[in-house]
Amino acid sequence: MKNSDGTPYLGQWWKGTGSLIDFTNTRAKQWWQDQVRKAIQAGADGFKDDDAEGNFLGAVKFADGSDVRVMRNKYAVLYNNAMEELIQKDLKGNGVLFARSVTVGANGIGMLWGGDNEASFSVENGLPTVVTAGLGSGLSGMPLWTADLGGYEKTASTPDPVLFQRWTEYAAFSPVMEVMSQANVGPWDYGDQALVTYKKYAVLHMSLFPYRYAAAQEAAKTGMPLMRALVLQNQNDDRARTIKDEYMLGPDFLVAPVVDEGTQRAVYLPKGEWVDYWTGSAMSGGKTVVVDAPVDRLPLYVRSGAVIAKIPEDVMTLVPQSESGNSQVKTLDDRRVYEVYGVGDVAVTDFEGRAVKRGGSSLTITGETAARVTVRWRFGAVKSVTVNGAAVNVQTGASGAFVEFDHAKSSEVSWQ
Repeated sequence: MKNSDGTPYLGQWWKGTGSLIDFTNTRAKQWWQDQVRKAIQAGADGFKDDDAEGNFLGAVKFADGSDVRVMRNKYAVLYNNAMEELIQKDLKGNGVLFARSVTVGANGIGMLWGGDNEASFSVENGLPTVVTAGLGSGLSGMPLWTADLGGYEKTASTPDPVLFQRWTEYAAFSPVMEVMSQANVGPWDYGDQALVTYKKYAVLHMSLFPYRYAAAQEAAKTGMPLMRALVLQNQNDDRARTIKDEYMLGPDFLVAPVVDEGTQRAVYLPKGEWVDYWTGSAMSGGKTVVVDAPVDRLPLYVRSGAVIAKIPEDVMTLVPQSESGNSQVKTLDDRRVYEVYGVGDVAVTDFEGRAVKRGGSSLTITGETAARVTVRWRFGAVKSVTVNGAAVNVQTGASGAFVEFDHAKSSEVSWQ
């Protein structure tokens, strides 16, 4: 960056005095990318673009003559795009970018994370603000959002087991679970119960990969965010317009995170029929209910009639086993799960392009991609099942009745 007289601009930031790269200068951008290439050559394929808020002082001059007032926001876009170019070109797209600062024009890159939030229940910079900011991100055209799980900035109570569990529950039902702490603490530093809770929700988050991925595909096509403020799809609902701490994750999950130290909260259910994810209780919407929320339980509801695409809970990583270097860790394979909730008709497309249509007591799965399919009826009483007209064995597991079969091109599942 240059001052108006052409001399190098020196600014003050949290690491001291330094100059900013002028990303409108082709040579400067190339130099910066070449520095990052050294990390790529060393094996790096994930990047966090910190800072870039564009807090310029004085009459800074850009190589392309851009107005400083415009560049205050645009600078972050140019910075992040310079990194994304490397991911697409050098890594052939097989990399990930977390961006801290974004504005209009940044919705096509990586994931946005919330910066340095405080490890607290503070309504100024703690967990409540992360929930609100995530919904604001989605409404602003940034569909992929995350925050440092547990809070980045250390407080007097760090590590706080209750806060960590509540943040874990929220993060599990966001696009990304990412643990980060200024105090360098991890899930194992919050006590035995907190670690059990973390594992429970980390496994659930991973199992919902197909559901989240399908929602991300929708975001790429239409801009619809993964985390959807209630007002987004209930714009004529006066109550939904005032809710800032509940949201839909994808089309079928209603999430009501606990953002304080309490063990109860009020939950507004929009119009429609809902199923309590933990108990199976059927509930009608258009009203507010007060629910118990023990420290290890997230108030969570599924739209009645939904078919939720998942992978088995024993899958611990999406990295192919050939790349993981650990044969003991179960990776993604050809097993796919469809969980059926309540009563209703629905048609969805899963992340691999299979069309899944539910009508009454039948489920039709159509798609060329073969899979070993499990259909589960959570909380449903199922006596007999046929697949393509042939009776199959109904089994019972922790999540309810289920059947397993090999899907080729088309599978018709019927039950009584």
